Amino acid sequence: MTNTFLNYKAATLFLLSIFPWIQKTLCIICFCEKHCSENQSSGSCEVKSGGHCFVAVKNIWEPEKGEYIQQWTSGCLSSKKIGCIAADIQGTGTWTQMLLITDYHENGSLFEYLQAKILDKTALLKICLSMAAGIAYLHTEIFGTPGKPALAHRDIKSKNILIKRNGECAIADFGLAVRFSSKSGTIDAVSDIRVGTRRYMAPEVLDQTLDVTSFNAFKMADVYSMGLVLWEACRRCTTDFRTSVVDFYSLPYQDVVPSNPSFEDMKLVVCVKRLRPPMPTRWESDTVLYSLRQTILECWHQVPGVRLTALRVKKTLSKLYINNLNNTIDDKNIIV
Repeated sequence: MTNTFLNYKAATLFLLSIFPWIQKTLCIICFCEKHCSENQSSGSCEVKSGGHCFVAVKNIWEPEKGEYIQQWTSGCLSSKKIGCIAADIQGTGTWTQMLLITDYHENGSLFEYLQAKILDKTALLKICLSMAAGIAYLHTEIFGTPGKPALAHRDIKSKNILIKRNGECAIADFGLAVRFSSKSGTIDAVSDIRVGTRRYMAPEVLDQTLDVTSFNAFKMADVYSMGLVLWEACRRCTTDFRTSVVDFYSLPYQDVVPSNPSFEDMKLVVCVKRLRPPMPTRWESDTVLYSLRQTILECWHQVPGVRLTALRVKKTLSKLYINNLNNTIDDKNIIV
């Protein structure tokens, strides 16, 4: 990878020539802190700048140029603070590399985080609330300057949610996102309904009944996937702050489908049998987890129109978060 991953100083000078507004901390990218991981089409690495700021760099090859453009435009439109920089940089010979540079989150993905950590109520609600807030923001069209179209992610899963240093979530990987603008009334063309991660696909995606002319249909599919991620996080939360008894980490449907399930595997479980991941009985005796249980049930409902919107989930979790903080303070005062 060393010979092909560019001279970073030259790359930075090129970036500055076309993006003069790049933050000063990214002006001189000095070296790769770690070797880039590489698969068939893309890789990522951590880069340290002259200002001691770590960033994440996704390296996308020519065959995935469409995904690169989609991730860049979706990401930059999603937030004014996302810190998303991209450029086509000519390498050696005819080789062309596209870089997607974003904030680096050292805690990794929620998938990794949940396997290593036990959550208390505050940490759990911070994860759930920030995830719901992020998805609600994506789903919302913003008018004015700068505005943004509404976005549906289409691949919500714990591996595509990053954990920031403060414990909040950041939604990642917009390669499959679709955009909707009410001004033009158009949705990005969708060549295939069944894209994303099969384990997290909504029933209407698995049985291909999703209405591709309705942007709301794409949003409801995101909400179903979000419900599964909420379930993953809740399993790792204690029911009593005095103990550390939790459920082991599990992927959704881990007990009923193979590690790499086919479309037919998932369709049988989700659409035909209408199964959902089991809710631990211990949640029923806990106020926070029981409330989250009710929210999850409404997120992954079989009928898309019955599901909650991401905004409704955000508002519900916001109230739950505030109430939990107040109760935590009261409990500490009682102990003292």
